[in-house]
Amino acid sequence: SDSSATRYLLPGLCQEDPKHIENIWNFKSKEAWKTTLCQSWLLNDRIPFGMFDQVKITALEELEGIVDGNQHTIDTNNRTTKIRVSQLLCYKTALYVKLIEKKEDINSIVEFFIHLVRSDSLQCPASHTLNRGIKLVVSAKGDDAHDCYIIWRLGYQNIIDSIE
Repeated sequence: SDSSATRYLLPGLCQEDPKHIENIWNFKSKEAWKTTLCQSWLLNDRIPFGMFDQVKITALEELEGIVDGNQHTIDTNNRTTKIRVSQLLCYKTALYVKLIEKKEDINSIVEFFIHLVRSDSLQCPASHTLNRGIKLVVSAKGDDAHDCYIIWRLGYQNIIDSIE
């Protein structure tokens, strides 16, 4: 991809959130080697206009930097690495991105899910401990080896830092 290309996010064209968001994202994983990391912020019931659009833009810019910055790079073991976006789903209050990193014959997959959710929703982590309100939830799922190193390296920390 051309890093100097202009890309546009048109919030008005984003789809409404799917009726069954659990078909897109679930915190649980059937594979024992996978884990999910999650960070959330409790917001007021009234969210500033355009706030989630700005969150989406910020997250996409962070991930774009990781993808564009790692095209055919060489790691410390002299292996060629390529990172690409495999799937991108953008909704009014949710964003799902799936990244695949390929190092020779090894593929690593990290999935990101960012969404606004009511505190009483099943998609809200620790919902039983909250006051009523809305949460911004940033989650990432991937290989749990080496303290989830791949998840952190492929953008989770960058997204968290940019949102804060």
